[in-house]
Amino acid sequence: MRLAGYAALLFAVLVVEAPTPAASSSLLYLTAVEWKATDRATKTALASDFMRIYCGDVRMSLDRFVDCLDDSPGTGATFPQALACSSRLARDALQAPP
Repeated sequence: MRLAGYAALLFAVLVVEAPTPAASSSLLYLTAVEWKATDRATKTALASDFMRIYCGDVRMSLDRFVDCLDDSPGTGATFPQALACSSRLARDALQAPP
């Protein structure tokens, strides 16, 4: 009986201490479901990391990028959606009047 109690306590500690997928991953490994469950501050940090590596235009708005990913209808991996969003935002910036 005591062993079961210790096992339950250990399980509770592991569940509470386990990092969330977004907190321990880059945008590269998140699913759309994990992305949508992530808070805005973490999304912004993940987006900043992604844009630093994959986007050529450092002037691109983090907020617009995060909004684009939030609005993406996909349910699979977030990375292809992130590439599509960065392309869409870059294309929009090129087509905008000066």
